[in-house]
Amino acid sequence: MSNVNRNMHESEQKENLARTFQATATGKDLIICHLPYPVQIKDAKATVVGMSGAPTATLKLQRFVTGAGLTTISISGALTHTAIGTSGAQGFSLPAAGSSLLDLQAGDFLVATTGGSNAAVEQLNVNVVVKAIQDIKSWYGVVS
Repeated sequence: MSNVNRNMHESEQKENLARTFQATATGKDLIICHLPYPVQIKDAKATVVGMSGAPTATLKLQRFVTGAGLTTISISGALTHTAIGTSGAQGFSLPAAGSSLLDLQAGDFLVATTGGSNAAVEQLNVNVVVKAIQDIKSWYGVVS
């Protein structure tokens, strides 16, 4: 008998999508991942090293809709970063559990958008914990 997602323990149904960005400045859309299957966001944290000013980041999804083009939807509020040595990893302010904003479709891009007036960071690390919504996952070739 095959082992499908629903048969696994809750801790094994989740994945950590992590991405590190070097030398980021204000006003950048940084792609964390291109989702191969539908997921639900469970948690999201960020850490920064070498910051200047008061940099911020917001989690967004970008979805291409045929006939309508690219749609961008904010998932979190803006997170004002502090250095990792000051507060460690900081959590993004996400909608309440059950919100449809946390449900992402296959083909969506999960993006961190940077902000803050004249702000920059040497290194931004974003970790997003997701859980697959469907039992059987379909993967495609991933470019790294």
